[in-house]
Amino acid sequence: MPRMPLLTWISLAFLAAALVGHNGYTQGNVSSSGLALTLIGSALLTTGGWLGGAIVFVHGKRVLNLVSERFERPASPTPPTEGPASE
Repeated sequence: MPRMPLLTWISLAFLAAALVGHNGYTQGNVSSSGLALTLIGSALLTTGGWLGGAIVFVHGKRVLNLVSERFERPASPTPPTEGPASE
């Protein structure tokens, strides 16, 4: 999924969570549907951040020149121990 449509879905999920959960919020309650929409929006936001990182670190839209690297290495949470990224 391209990143821009995903960002649109994220905005819509949080907007829906705000609209659905507002009535419960004013009464001091958290509705299950508002919470579910918030969690869905958070999961989509995490995915959008990961895709943004992939665009930067895997597909070359960045400062470093690591285009030949496989996506697992730049997307890994551990630092590289060898190769051009560790220099």
